[in-house]
Amino acid sequence: MSPRLAPAAARALLGALLALPLGACEGGDGGDAGGTGSALLDAVQAAEYRTWARPPGAYEMPLTPARSPHGDFVDIYINDVVAQALAAETGTLTAWPEGSIIVKDGWGDAEGTDLRFLAIMEKRANGWYWEEFVGDLAEPEFSGVPDVCVDCHVSGEDFVRAFGLP
Repeated sequence: MSPRLAPAAARALLGALLALPLGACEGGDGGDAGGTGSALLDAVQAAEYRTWARPPGAYEMPLTPARSPHGDFVDIYINDVVAQALAAETGTLTAWPEGSIIVKDGWGDAEGTDLRFLAIMEKRANGWYWEEFVGDLAEPEFSGVPDVCVDCHVSGEDFVRAFGLP
């Protein structure tokens, strides 16, 4: 099992994420915390998202072959909020809790050397917020609540397609 964030680090990350601006529909998240042009991406990178748990099912394995616009092979990571929700009793949740974060690396190769996409979903008070990066991760290709994300993810349980609610 992947290592988890220490409780103090998790609280600090959640506090930082909840303070982020909600952003516009496309072209940026409305604020720049430094490194990448995205405060959300900077926060998940600082939290070392690749050490987070993986979702249950097919995506527990690294470099899962995919048939999605996010790459030929994907790695999906979930924060503690999602992991705790997944541990809930079956049938008790109708939506993912606020503070849920899912990060997907989309690779062009089975070795994980050609990162093509990085996508982040964050559940906020007013619903899901998306950011998708292509190439150098300098600025989000999409951010906010873009139709391209919503139209695809609406088929999932509370907009999550890779795994279902408990």
